[in-house]
Amino acid sequence: MTAAIFGLVGVIVGGFLTGLVDFVLDLRRECNAARAASKLVRSQLKDARTAVVVALETREWPLGWNDKAWAQSWLVYWSALAGRMADDAFLQLAEAYNYMELLQRGLADGSRPLADNDEKFLKDVRKSIDAAELLLTR
Repeated sequence: MTAAIFGLVGVIVGGFLTGLVDFVLDLRRECNAARAASKLVRSQLKDARTAVVVALETREWPLGWNDKAWAQSWLVYWSALAGRMADDAFLQLAEAYNYMELLQRGLADGSRPLADNDEKFLKDVRKSIDAAELLLTR
């Protein structure tokens, strides 16, 4: 009878420890994924900001930015970041990526002079990117 009790206690303790170890490993994987996503997103924000600055300084949509895939990469990174960021911070980052998707479309059309509302749009993009970068450096 005592052997059965010890066996049952062993199974319960073993199951608990296995669950705890799995939980800790999953948490580490999520943290590592979020950290990697954060680094990649910061890099893309920096790239997009550079494109905006060049466009504003030259008063032209710059060449060589037509193959950026910021909008597509957001689909990969958002889930890793969503669980690790405060709601407001995540929404600001998502807004920056929405602007970056529009920027990506503008850059895909190639070099041309800025049109009527382009300068205002580019300044809005820069403002949104700057706010998002601050959130990721905390």
